[in-house]
Amino acid sequence: MNATSERLNLLLARLLLGCIWGSLVLLTVGVILVVIENPRQIHPLPLLSPAELLSRMRIARGEVLVNLGLLVILLTPIVRVVTLAIYFLTRKEGKYGLVSLLTLFLLLSDLFAALR
Repeated sequence: MNATSERLNLLLARLLLGCIWGSLVLLTVGVILVVIENPRQIHPLPLLSPAELLSRMRIARGEVLVNLGLLVILLTPIVRVVTLAIYFLTRKEGKYGLVSLLTLFLLLSDLFAALR
């Protein structure tokens, strides 16, 4: 393995760890806030649509942070594929860049289909 692919692997590992830790922090703080906000009545949290999540971002409520944590962990594969596509396209490795872009297209089309 050459130094460039080792750097790419290190970048991807850090990126994935950052997303996982960020999601973990958001989920943990969100659950703690949910318990503090309503200690006697713990109920299933509603899953917010992206539009609802954006409209409620100004309010640091527990359910918003939990939903944001879930969103971060769900977007992690997309961030990874975008990073790979940028890497391959800037290195003029068109075949791998095209596969990365096709993978990104499939991920995004599934995401948008699920949001309908």
